[in-house]
Amino acid sequence: MDDIEIRQENRIIPIESWGIPIFDDAGNVIYAIAAFQDITVRKQAERLLADYSQTLKQQVDKQTIALA
Repeated sequence: MDDIEIRQENRIIPIESWGIPIFDDAGNVIYAIAAFQDITVRKQAERLLADYSQTLKQQVDKQTIALA
């Protein structure tokens, strides 16, 4: 699986892609099937969690200093 971005006018759409090769009897790749999925909501959730984690770390650091 790979994450790529599609640029459409003034926005960027994060896309997850994956594919499966199809082999002939000799083991050669004759074609592949690929699928793509918009992962905008997942990327937004990842950013939200990262921001929240950073906020919590700052609060813990501040409390640690206060208690020292």
